[in-house]
Amino acid sequence: MSAQPLSSHTGFIDERAKGEYIRLSAVTFCVFFLNAHASMLAIIFTRHGLELPQIGLLLSLYGVPVVLFTFLTGSAAARFGSLGTARYGISLMMAGFLSLALTSWTFWPALVSRLAWGVGYGLMFSSLVTYAQSRLSNERFIYLFGIYSSMAPIGHALAPPWVEYLLTLGDDRLVFIIGTVPAGVAVALTYTLRPLAKPDRSGGLLSFGVAFERSRLLPMIAVMVAGCLFGFISSYMAPALHQKEVAVGWFFIATVVSMLSTRFLGMKHFEKLDPRLVVASGLTVMAGAYLTLAITQQAWIVALCGLFFGGGYSVVYPVLSAWISGSLPPSERAGPQAAFNAIFHIGLLWMPLPVTFVIACIGYDGAIACLGLLGFATALVLFVWKKAR
Repeated sequence: MSAQPLSSHTGFIDERAKGEYIRLSAVTFCVFFLNAHASMLAIIFTRHGLELPQIGLLLSLYGVPVVLFTFLTGSAAARFGSLGTARYGISLMMAGFLSLALTSWTFWPALVSRLAWGVGYGLMFSSLVTYAQSRLSNERFIYLFGIYSSMAPIGHALAPPWVEYLLTLGDDRLVFIIGTVPAGVAVALTYTLRPLAKPDRSGGLLSFGVAFERSRLLPMIAVMVAGCLFGFISSYMAPALHQKEVAVGWFFIATVVSMLSTRFLGMKHFEKLDPRLVVASGLTVMAGAYLTLAITQQAWIVALCGLFFGGGYSVVYPVLSAWISGSLPPSERAGPQAAFNAIFHIGLLWMPLPVTFVIACIGYDGAIACLGLLGFATALVLFVWKKAR
């Protein structure tokens, strides 16, 4: 029996879609709980005797297959469907992660594990986003998608202290064995979801649909800048705060709390606003937080910067995602979302390399200020774009 349509105000395409949305949120939390184990890999690799340059390569080269296979997600979805592509991606992430229980003592085997993990992540990310959007109607789209996308930071907030506890038990292999279990639950849950119609395969291997049409180039640029600003947090924020002699929790906890509270309580108010102005405002807040952070040494001001940065970012990503593909039929969103998320991850994962040279020249605070100015410049373009078009 086909699912009965819900009244339009619910925000879902039909009655079954609400339950699928909830289960998909659980899938996403479980996957990102596994992925957040990466934040503790440097500690594990160090304990296993790897040298610092080797550890740096293991952490950074992961980004190469992530970006490449995110670009290929649209083509994979045309062959296997978005849900099937996500399932294969999660399975590869599990295989790469679990294999580290055997390979994390030696560079080359560990690199193979990390690359497999990266391939899986690249296939998984946009596929889950595409499926999540397909469950939503235009009513409350940004609000519900914002709630869904908050599963990632929740997973990233909870995993590190759990891994820290497991490391006290004396056998590092437990981290990889136990950490795989939630992802296994995620794979099982995907079989409870209805498959999404496959997109058109006429675009060839790299099928991006309308992603790079002129009207969508500006949000593509904006999401790469947002990725650059957010990427600094996962790469250099901790040593930057240590240099200020401020505990990292002041910024990180404030950021996560702000992201979650904004998405759960504030996103509903942005539904009918011009996405260009919403994104510009969010980037302005993020940039202002960075510029303030660059000149302060006070812990409470650092916490305020985390609150403002988290609030700005929590608005920018879901609004940009909806801007790119929210107006398209669900079956045609895979290609644009693949391109959108690949561009985001270029900023997120490849930003540390050029910023390394900036830090070497002008220090952590100078690099933070440069990123803040980049955010302000992008926001200014967004504010004036409509008049200049």
